[in-house]
Amino acid sequence: MVLATPSSHRGDNKEKITVTQLVFDKMLREASYESWFTKNLRCSRLSFLEIARFLRERGVVFANAAVKQHSYEKKVAAALFFLASVSGYREAGGALGMSKSYVIDIVDEVVRVLCEAADAVICFPHNKCGWVSVERHFAARCGYPGVVGAVDGSLVAIQRPEDFDGFYCRKGYPALNVQAIVTANCRFMSVEIRPGSWSDKKSWKYSYIGQHSYDVIPAGTHFIGDAGHALLPNLIVPYAEREEGGSLTQQQHHYILARAWRWSGHSAFGRAAYVHCKKC
Repeated sequence: MVLATPSSHRGDNKEKITVTQLVFDKMLREASYESWFTKNLRCSRLSFLEIARFLRERGVVFANAAVKQHSYEKKVAAALFFLASVSGYREAGGALGMSKSYVIDIVDEVVRVLCEAADAVICFPHNKCGWVSVERHFAARCGYPGVVGAVDGSLVAIQRPEDFDGFYCRKGYPALNVQAIVTANCRFMSVEIRPGSWSDKKSWKYSYIGQHSYDVIPAGTHFIGDAGHALLPNLIVPYAEREEGGSLTQQQHHYILARAWRWSGHSAFGRAAYVHCKKC
């Protein structure tokens, strides 16, 4: 891999480029490169190797990108570099010593397989034991039972679409409102996408899980969400001072402090590394 860093000095008429040669296979073996993976690929070295194994098991062979000088792992890194940054195909190729067209072929193949595998990976538990495990992890994390998922929404900036009506969010830019439900271990169980102008409350109301939660989660359990959601029998939200006579009791205050949604939902979105979608 080649990294090029421009540098200039006062009085110089030309820009000086410093080029450092890095061997990607070496980067995979040495812990000193851990920060490069977390910064550029948004995952640890071990997680990266697990992703590469996942793709290989599902038949990703990069048939249209068969240049022998690049290892399988390096090709996967090119796809993740593109997906985890605001850069385009050309920048991703430049970072890993590949051509733009080469990176396009790699990304297309990776995205195709991820889409095909999404339903098997992003899903709710299929049996009672699975739900019990999710509930126990939340109970251990926040100290109260009955929680089987944390609901959170995140605004993902996008390029303005041709038909942009409804896509501008409350912050004034075109976006998508991504609603996710995660476990206490930050594993995604559900993802639904709405226009950026939709509130979290509206997104939940019209989502599949919002309309069918009683058919999905076990009786006596519930999700937890933030103050942007409405209080429902199957969705618990924080106490609001304005709705509690202007102040909270000590017990209500402790409940808010103990809530797991702030840790699980926000942390999961951070790890997912949703990015500005110049490539959408």
